[in-house]
Amino acid sequence: MKKFLFGLAIILAIVIIGLFVYYQKNSGTSSDNNISWQTYRNEKLGFQLDYPADWKVNDSSFVYDGIPSIAFRVTAPSRIIPQSNGRVVFFDMLICKTKDGVFTDVCSQSGAEEVSFDYPHKTGDQTVDSVEGISSFIKTTPEYITALKILKSAR
Repeated sequence: MKKFLFGLAIILAIVIIGLFVYYQKNSGTSSDNNISWQTYRNEKLGFQLDYPADWKVNDSSFVYDGIPSIAFRVTAPSRIIPQSNGRVVFFDMLICKTKDGVFTDVCSQSGAEEVSFDYPHKTGDQTVDSVEGISSFIKTTPEYITALKILKSAR
């Protein structure tokens, strides 16, 4: 009986390790070996960041009365997520630089992270609809993890 339980424990350990390795390989979080990174630079305001080549950077930084205001969005390629009811959505994160010189994804006075999965809008639309009720899901996605790497690369 002890040999049977020992053998069962070994098999169970192998299965758990195998599932862990499989998840790491397929979650997009284990390495950046398959991601081609490039650097975005804003020479005028003196900052740069690294981002995947298939992502977009929308820089909306400006200078007002000699004071720079650095803010930009990083957007991942579109895809379908379970919560979007079959509709294509895209991941979007707003990154800004605080007065203390720290890059962050908390850019509003509300203190909330500026991350979402949004439905693409039609030309001329002024608003973007976000997928609602998925804040805990967002933090489990490969896009969020990649966006945090982009945030850490900002300098």
